[in-house]
Amino acid sequence: MKLLHHSFKSYLAILLLSVFCFNIVNADYSPKISSKDFSSPPKQIIYFEDTSNVLYLDDPKGLVYFSQNDGESWEKLNFDNEVIKLILVHPYKKNIVYAFSDSKYQFRSISAGKVWKKIETPESVHISDNFFQSPSIVFHGKRQDYALFAGQCIDDNSDKKEKEKEKNNNFCSRKFYYTRDGFLTFKELTTAHTCIFTEATNLINAEDQKSVICSSIYDNKHGLSLAKSLDWFQDDITHINAEGGVLITGIELLTSVDHYLIAIGHNILTTDKETENLFIYISYDGKAWKEISLPENVNFRSNSFSILKSFVNSLHIDLKINGIDNLGQLFSANLDTGYFNKILDYTNRDPAGNVDYETLTSIDGIILSNQVSNGQSIILDDSLSPTVRSKISFDNGNSWTFLKLSDSDDDSQSCRGDTSCSLNLHSIVERADNFKPNNMIGKYYSSPVPGLLLGVGNIGSSLKDYDYSDTYMSNDAGLSWAKTLNGPYLFEFGDSGSVIVAISDSIETNSIKYSRNMGKTWKQVSIKDSIYAKVLTTTPDSTSSKFLIIGKTSNGKYKSISLNFDKLFDRKCVENDMEDWYVPSVNGQSMCFMGYKQKFSRKKSESYCYVGKLYNEAEVVQESCPCVELDYECAYDFSKDNESGKCVPNDSLYFESIKSKECDGRTEIYSLPPSYRKIPGNQCSSIKGLNLDSDVVKRCPNYEIDMNNKNGAPKDINHDVAEGDKQEATDSMNNGKIKSLNFQFSGTIKDYIYLERDVSKDNQDETIVLLTSENEAYVTHDQGASWEQIAPGEEIISFKLNPYNSDHVFLLTTNQKIIYSMDRADNWKSFRTPSIDIPGTFPISFHPKKPSWLVWTGQTGCENANSLTCQTNSYVSRSYGKRWEILKKGVERCSFIQNLNLPTSDMLIYCIKKGNNDQNKELIASTDFFKYNQVSLVKNLIDYSIVDGFVFAAAEGKKDDDEIRAFVSMDGETFAETFFPHNVDMNKQKTYTLLGAKSKAISLHVTTNSREGAEFGTLLKSNSNGTYFIVSQNYVNRNSAGYVDFEQISSLEGVVVVNVVANYKEARKGAKKSLKSMISHTDGAQWSYIQPPSVDSENKKYKCAGQPLEKCSLHLHGFTERRDYRDTFSSTSATGVMIGVGNVGDSLDSFYEGNTFITKDGGVTWKEIKKGVYQWEYGDQGTIIALVAEQDNTNVIYYTIDEGDTWNSYEFTTEKVVVNDIATVPLDNSRKFLLFTTMPTSRGERSQVFQIDFTNLLKRKCSLDLRNPDDDDFELWSPKHPFSSSNCLFGHETQYYRKLPNKECYIGDSIADPYVIVKNCTCTRQDYECDFNYYRDEHGECRLITGYSPPDHSQYCKQNRDAIEYWVPTGYRRIPLTTCQGGNEFDKVDPMPCPGREEAFASIYERGLQGLKLILLIAAILVGSFIVFYITYRYYYYARYGQIRLDENNEFTFTDDTLVNKASKALHVIMVKATIQLNSGYDYSKVYLDTIRERLYGKKMWSFDRFALKKDRNHRYTSVDEENTSSVIFEGGSSENLLGASDEVASISPFTDLEGDNTYKDDRDAKKEKGKSMSFQDDLITDQSKDNLPGPSTDKLI
Repeated sequence: MKLLHHSFKSYLAILLLSVFCFNIVNADYSPKISSKDFSSPPKQIIYFEDTSNVLYLDDPKGLVYFSQNDGESWEKLNFDNEVIKLILVHPYKKNIVYAFSDSKYQFRSISAGKVWKKIETPESVHISDNFFQSPSIVFHGKRQDYALFAGQCIDDNSDKKEKEKEKNNNFCSRKFYYTRDGFLTFKELTTAHTCIFTEATNLINAEDQKSVICSSIYDNKHGLSLAKSLDWFQDDITHINAEGGVLITGIELLTSVDHYLIAIGHNILTTDKETENLFIYISYDGKAWKEISLPENVNFRSNSFSILKSFVNSLHIDLKINGIDNLGQLFSANLDTGYFNKILDYTNRDPAGNVDYETLTSIDGIILSNQVSNGQSIILDDSLSPTVRSKISFDNGNSWTFLKLSDSDDDSQSCRGDTSCSLNLHSIVERADNFKPNNMIGKYYSSPVPGLLLGVGNIGSSLKDYDYSDTYMSNDAGLSWAKTLNGPYLFEFGDSGSVIVAISDSIETNSIKYSRNMGKTWKQVSIKDSIYAKVLTTTPDSTSSKFLIIGKTSNGKYKSISLNFDKLFDRKCVENDMEDWYVPSVNGQSMCFMGYKQKFSRKKSESYCYVGKLYNEAEVVQESCPCVELDYECAYDFSKDNESGKCVPNDSLYFESIKSKECDGRTEIYSLPPSYRKIPGNQCSSIKGLNLDSDVVKRCPNYEIDMNNKNGAPKDINHDVAEGDKQEATDSMNNGKIKSLNFQFSGTIKDYIYLERDVSKDNQDETIVLLTSENEAYVTHDQGASWEQIAPGEEIISFKLNPYNSDHVFLLTTNQKIIYSMDRADNWKSFRTPSIDIPGTFPISFHPKKPSWLVWTGQTGCENANSLTCQTNSYVSRSYGKRWEILKKGVERCSFIQNLNLPTSDMLIYCIKKGNNDQNKELIASTDFFKYNQVSLVKNLIDYSIVDGFVFAAAEGKKDDDEIRAFVSMDGETFAETFFPHNVDMNKQKTYTLLGAKSKAISLHVTTNSREGAEFGTLLKSNSNGTYFIVSQNYVNRNSAGYVDFEQISSLEGVVVVNVVANYKEARKGAKKSLKSMISHTDGAQWSYIQPPSVDSENKKYKCAGQPLEKCSLHLHGFTERRDYRDTFSSTSATGVMIGVGNVGDSLDSFYEGNTFITKDGGVTWKEIKKGVYQWEYGDQGTIIALVAEQDNTNVIYYTIDEGDTWNSYEFTTEKVVVNDIATVPLDNSRKFLLFTTMPTSRGERSQVFQIDFTNLLKRKCSLDLRNPDDDDFELWSPKHPFSSSNCLFGHETQYYRKLPNKECYIGDSIADPYVIVKNCTCTRQDYECDFNYYRDEHGECRLITGYSPPDHSQYCKQNRDAIEYWVPTGYRRIPLTTCQGGNEFDKVDPMPCPGREEAFASIYERGLQGLKLILLIAAILVGSFIVFYITYRYYYYARYGQIRLDENNEFTFTDDTLVNKASKALHVIMVKATIQLNSGYDYSKVYLDTIRERLYGKKMWSFDRFALKKDRNHRYTSVDEENTSSVIFEGGSSENLLGASDEVASISPFTDLEGDNTYKDDRDAKKEKGKSMSFQDDLITDQSKDNLPGPSTDKLI
């Protein structure tokens, strides 16, 4: 016991000592401090985004200093003795910056100030601080090479009055120039007062990127007006009119704000300047301009307003009160309704237009502003001093409160945050009034760290002088504040809030304070010299731990001080150190702004760690809120009633007229349009909350009277549709753990659909709609336990689920009626169709975001097949079919276009316009329902389809050209032509099947043999934007319907299974196809046969066992043989698991001779689980897998709960039936299955649906415990390439959560985060595929097709205008899915500068070796060769150079772990790399020492030592095995044959030869084969992507 007591005391002493020592160490911490003296104050300080680069503009000398290390050291830039007056950073390309002098010579940098280029402008730069004057440089929002340049003021011929106005407002006419090549050349544009690009920001979309708008003199009567040109004001000049055709004149300010343009001016009502009437126009596209109306009683003088930062769909301006410079009124406009409302009186402002108004960085809806509480008295007596109070709004200015102290503040009890006492803070006016660099006014309180604010002020009833203020902090976005420092301080946040730095700016000091717990406590460090601090700054996103202070010393000089807090914390933050923080509202609850909550992840204040996410600021997660009345506004033609506050129609008889029109005595109900609409941009959920923007359904008052009419007027169809009585399913079998129910239907089951449930909603139903051959539709809400007939008496011929909203389902009847439900088939309504449907198609197109918007395509005048009046028209409804209007006549079909890879307009609609005799079709588009806007996208169209975010369109080639041309778009508006390998014949006789683009690349099957019963073709795969296709695999099987044996495994990335025709030569002649299955784990870049199991399900070896893989592999029946195309090998929820029917052998046998197989590792290994053919389904995310016989009558279902290791049987009925399909919910997370069966023929044509319920089989719910992973029911599983030793696949290692097979529990709801990406990997051969014009040879190498050139990679520069370099083709390109970084980058060997970017290129790459470097390198190679020769001779014979051993497989291995051997190999590698350098012209010498270190010490320093490309004499590159390049040698003494120790390439397909003779056609006009028949095939393209599968029928797209 004494010993134990003694040990405890010792332990306690050590613990206390450790804490004490830690505190001492921490107390002694001091950041790294550097300083530099400047002779003059800074006019500007530019801190570049996402870099450590800083610029310091010395005022007034015009000298510029540059730092690449956050101000730690500086160098003076050489601008050829030009005096720099202004530095301007490109607003959208933050690495581009301009330095303007007072001469015609300016300077431009595209490397964030590192390298500069001198440019000459047509005139000297006019630099002005006047808000109303056009800046000298006007940038384009999307084209970095486009810019406008404004010259000096010039005299014009305007009359005296106009010149006087110019003088008063500092206006002047200026000559504008434009450049389209990044300031290399200029051309004259026009003479104007202001010019801007229509696409002035990156959020504005114009009709043409060249569109420019100017305010210029129209005539002496109208003054300045708006003019637009699409050709640089050469010929096309249009004067802009507003709504109603009124010419916009009197312009004083033309600028842009976020996603719109704004023009502000005034109309002079009298000669008295005090009564000028201000007007404001906005435009989203430069074409249509809308006036935003100010209140009628508000008249302001010109040059008296400030445009302020605002939020979505709103505009905030502050208008100066007449005659008083420091008083304003804050107005907010709803840009959609077009009206301003005053939201705050008597704002504090200054004569320069600065306003005490701030929004918070990265947080929407919160505004801080200062109000002059005695503003009314100052209007009466302007000699009074203003009493300034601070206020905050949490709802975009609709309501305001005083700033309150938090309970932790000592003064919180005496100062309650009300009219008598509150916190008041200095803001923009104070900062602008004191000395600060011009670009540093910015925000005063806010920071990029979510919710953290600092401010200088005082408590009381008014704001005191700055020097008598203290520093306060809020960590809840301004809801509450607490004093954190006595006295006023400059402050800045670093490392995402982990460290805060502050320095007093009211006194001279050498003390700097810092906090590492969000301002709760502060520590202090000292600097050598005392300064008056003027600036404290850091990186714009506050993610760095480095800070920069600028101050003035006592001798009048200026000093920069760099602070580096990198070593402040000894560990990096982990997940437990972070918290989810919601932006609060005024009541302390999570704030709902525009219908959404804002959530951030930020560090906890008590966690002592660094975040370490440099240049990655916090991202907001938006969560929808339930809708409330504030989320709505009055709809068009409605306005708020002053008394009730409700929205009422402007025409009081409007509702009455609708009722009298629709209630004709035969109608039971009528619909009124909604009085409200959701505020544009609002994201609230009307399902969870208030729904005010739906039609209001009312009962017609005269309906009952008419029903009693003796004529018996029939009911109108626009009312609720009745359902049949609910019928319960019959109990079938129950063994206590599993039970079954059954329900009988007349006829056979034609089709069924599950209504996928939104897991974020509260509804727990599992709804299925079913259609029988009797044209009767049924619905179940409990997954088959009970059924109701939908609309008894109606004949239903087909149905369609809204693909964007699974709650909405539509049924097509035989009598021009659609029956539909908006609540998961619970209640039904109907509408009449505007025309007859086209047989064999479902005529409705749905809008992804607006469920009430429908497009109907049908026929009119087609009762007679030979009718000349027959026409196909499209109609549009925005009211669930209640009202229709013609959309476009004479079309093949029209559809809404949404959900593409790039943003597009919500109004975008495509139509296929028919030509003569259905030829010369055209794809046209509109964004206004074809009322005024219509554009042609693709002429001579064959057809188009949308697949996984791409629009793919096929068109006929040139006249008399048999080839097709293909186009692709990612935004629905801009199409690029697609190019195919020239040896793949793309003509109109071929059938093309789109297979999907799940892997960020389009997969396309081109039929190369269309002989009936022997169809096959080439599988093509595109690059990431769909413009270039390469051959992925040849002879891929398809059927006569156009469907292809191709399947992408849904639960894993890049796993694809295909069937290829092995006897393709014989099949061309009519022989029966012999199929082989192949699998790719690299998204089609490499293929292999499927590895068979070693034994069958009876533990017997297969007949072909022991033969090579090409003679003995697993073959699976694929897509072309499926009864229901929705039945796939895999499930999205059962990760890595696949089941299929097939056989082991030389080729695929007939379907009913097959057996059933399973894989649990994504297709790497397989196991036979049942003899015979079975259907399968996954339940509870793979926890339960069910099998049922495919071909035989049965009454047994088999199931496993351990991923197929053991199987059990359950008898679900006593009478055997034919099972047509087995199914469960789309997410495969239910424990109930449905069997769709046909009863014996003796019972007539009847069907049964059995519900098999496994709910009671597993009682316990599985546990996923991330903190204690060893104690839960899940494992982390990583997929891998079968021929790779690492777990890296597509450039990253991914781990999936999978239930352990031996755990008897159920998962239930889907796992929120089913997988995690552990890390990105270095690049290997598996991350690359063959480039365009290259093919994969028998060794797996990518080789150029004979006679053809590599692709032109310089096109990359044109497509990416920010690009500096492109790479010479090597034959390889990255697989679009890969995220690999560094390593063996097969596509990057020789970089080349983009045209016009040579200067930036030179700053990155040191080109070539010259002079002494070259001589020394050659000498080093010679000396190294001698040393290698000597070492080899000396140690090979006398020290046994390495040892040869036999491994366990009796194969030779060479051990080379001696220091001498490692050194020798390092020298070999250096010689190889030196030769590469001499050959390529680039300096790689930097990596040589790293190579030596790795060879000597086994430490990986740099990845270039695994260089894995060899270059032949024709400058073509082929790969060398990167898995074993430790011994690199020269063959034949030439560096042209650079090889590795092993040339193996894994996963080589025996079918890698291309059809034909491996030659490409010269171009698209190449001569065709003589004598080839050319018959046009109507059915050209089939869309096999999963989202477009039509069910059992095969719906052809083209």
